[in-house]
This record gives sequence, C-alpha cells and structure tokens, in this order.
Amino acid sequence: MLKDAFNLTLVERKMVTPTILHMVFNKEDGQRLDYVPGQFVTFHFDLDGEHFLRSYSIASIPHQTQAIEIAVSPYPEGAGTTKLFAMQPGDNILTTGPFGRLVLRDPVEDPKRYVLVATGTGVTPYRTMLTSLSKRLQNMNLSVMVLLGIKSPAELLYGKDFRDFAAKHENFQFHEFYSREFPENMNAMQHQGYVQTAFNWLKLDPNNDVIYLCGNAGMIDEAFAKCIELGFETKKIRREKYISPRLLKRKV
Repeated sequence: MLKDAFNLTLVERKMVTPTILHMVFNKEDGQRLDYVPGQFVTFHFDLDGEHFLRSYSIASIPHQTQAIEIAVSPYPEGAGTTKLFAMQPGDNILTTGPFGRLVLRDPVEDPKRYVLVATGTGVTPYRTMLTSLSKRLQNMNLSVMVLLGIKSPAELLYGKDFRDFAAKHENFQFHEFYSREFPENMNAMQHQGYVQTAFNWLKLDPNNDVIYLCGNAGMIDEAFAKCIELGFETKKIRREKYISPRLLKRKV
C-alpha cells in the first residue's frame, strides 16, 4: 500500500459534454479530503498487467460539496480513458494526493488582475477556485478574467458555473473562444479563434497582472512566450501543462 494513499468511491458519473465525463467520488473512509483549490489527485490502477498513474485536477466547488469531482476527456485507447469510463457507482480506485502548485496564493503581490487561461478540461482548476475568488473579488480594485478555449459550443465545460458567477460579480469576466464551430448570435464574451489570440487585446501589464495557464502544451508554450516577451517575471506566470494521456500529467 502506498504511503498516504486512500480509496475513492465513485458515487456519480455523467457526460457533461458529448465527450467529457464528469465523475463524483467520496473517500471510502467517509472523511473529507483536504485540498487547496487548483490541486489534483493521482489515480493508481492496473490494466492488462501494467501499472498506471493518471492525474486529474479537482473540479469541485468547495462550498457546494465535500465530494471530489473531476472531468475526464477521452483519449483513444488510453489507459485512463479505459479505466475511468468503465467505472460504475460503487467502484473504488486507489488514490494519492492532493498535489500541485497551480493555486491562488496569498495576495502578497497584490495583483490588480488575475488572468486565468485554459483549454478544454484545463478549466477545472478554475472552477474549484470560485469560492476563493468570490472572497477576493470583494476588493473592487481587483478583477479576474477566465478565458476558455474549446472547439465548439457543445464542448463548453462548466460554462453555466462561470456565467452564473460572472452575473454575480461585476469585476469578473468569463470569455469563451471557439476554434471550429461557433455559437449563433455571438455576444461580447464569445470569440472566434484560439484562446491565446486574446493576448493581442488584453493589454497585459507585467506590473499588475498574474497569469495562470492550464491545458494543452501548445497553448501554454505560446502564451508563456508571449508573456515573457511582454516583460513578465516567471513567478507571475503559473502553469499546469497537459502533455499527453500516455504520460503522467506533468506539473511545471
């Protein structure tokens, strides 16, 4: 048995987009898992005689649930896809964690704006930050922007949560970027193209902005390079890169 490992029991599963599976787990011992919003858990399992580790960002909104929620994007013939998509309520999985540094830190830097950029399931850490952001946004000198890049309207993950949050907080914006199919009658928060194109009009300020990047490697590398070009210190750019379902989700 791994040190500090525990079992999670699946209690609910549902498709929240045509491809993404939302899963809800409780700790088998009935205790709450203490985590910092933005962290992830790692699953340990055997499949066809091989041992695998797969990591998934926690997607739970803390004030709404004690459960551990994740979002799983399928990868053809991937071990994580095979294991998790086959699980049914009542099944257990060996787990370690929480891990990860893509968290909201104490506001020592006193930023004027957080810019949280994601592609696909990379938006899940930001969903779990909503409770913390609500408290921080009581400071009207602070603003937060979440930018999500997806292929089509059908793949908008947790869109209602972010839209509802934006409706309650005037200093919070949720921008949607569509790369292949576009919504009808697009509004000011909906855009055509890749999410990193927003860096051309965001007027990023190295002195007052803190940037979070989570999702596919191509987006993160391009966005990171742009931030460096604009004069950002690396400590003000926080990244969590999804390299490949064939490997562990690497944290950088």
